Amino acid sequence: MSPTVDTVHQALARIQVPGGGDLMSRDLVRALTVEGGQVRFVIEAADPDQARALEPARVAAEAALRALPGVDFEFTLAKSSGSTSTTSPLPCLRQCRRSWPSPSAH
Repeated sequence: MSPTVDTVHQALARIQVPGGGDLMSRDLVRALTVEGGQVRFVIEAADPDQARALEPARVAAEAALRALPGVDFEFTLAKSSGSTSTTSPLPCLRQCRRSWPSPSAH
C-alpha cells in the first residue's frame, strides 16, 4: 500500500527538533509531495547552525520513512532562501534517497 500525505505528515510530526516541537509543528518541511510510493520533501533550516542541529531530526525522519511500507523517498536538508546571511555557506546539503520494499513483498 502506498503512503498518503496524511501518513507522511503523521510520521514527520513524531520527529522532535531542538528547541521544542516537531518537524511539522515548527513548519520545517517544504515541498512535500506524495505520489504513489514516491515521497519528496525538503527540511529547511534558517542557517548553517540550525542545519547542523537538525541533523538528528534528518536521521530520525529517514528512519520514520523507512518504517512506512512501500516508500521510496527523497529529501534534502537545506538552508532557508529567506535568510540574508552572507557569512558561511551551508556546509553540507545532504540529500537522501532510499527505496525500501514493501513488507508484503517478502
